Amino acid sequence: MGIFRSFFVVCLLILPVWAHQLWMEEEKGCLVLNYGHIHPSEHETEKIQYTPDSIKKAICYKNGSFSDIKVEKTPLIVKNNCSVVFVQFSTGYWTKTVEGTVHLPKHRAVNPVYSWLSIENLVFIKKWEQAAFDTRFEGLVILPLKDPLKLKEGDKVRLVVLLNGRPVSDVPVAYDGKIRGATDENGRINIRIKHPGLQMIEASIRQKLNSNRADYVVYSSTLNFEVK
Repeated sequence: MGIFRSFFVVCLLILPVWAHQLWMEEEKGCLVLNYGHIHPSEHETEKIQYTPDSIKKAICYKNGSFSDIKVEKTPLIVKNNCSVVFVQFSTGYWTKTVEGTVHLPKHRAVNPVYSWLSIENLVFIKKWEQAAFDTRFEGLVILPLKDPLKLKEGDKVRLVVLLNGRPVSDVPVAYDGKIRGATDENGRINIRIKHPGLQMIEASIRQKLNSNRADYVVYSSTLNFEVK
């Protein structure tokens, strides 16, 4: 199992799964959806402009019910007092070619090597409402099993990684951009909180596609919450 897990992690890192990040943070009383690099290196851009059609779903949960968030312009600003925000985001098809990576499906690219469809989910927790996590989310999500807002630096958060509502094992999970381990047979993992403030927890898997547009679908997920 250890050899398989290591091989699986290496295979995932062949694709630029965490090349760009999706995160949400509070700014001036609102929640703002950002895309880019939360801690950019010298040659990276912190925030990259995205279009409204990149947001496939935006949902607010508060007071026991879900409601759609209207996306008219970007960056997406959520003014509602949401307890939980769920966003599904996709930049579409990407293809690695002999000359480099292009933003095209495989059948339209010149000299393609392999291609993928990117689908990213984000869950931002501002207020704990257990019922919000009883639903079956589409795609890949990372969910806490208990209220993470009560945690402090040094505590561990217990998480479950689900794909279309079902736990998935052997999924690499990153904290602040570094892989900390992989999920167990029940899709669960513990991550230690290293600092206060916004928490950035990410996971990604890929599945084979039978399509001339892409070889794989890459599911990515981010969990955001703040530790006081």
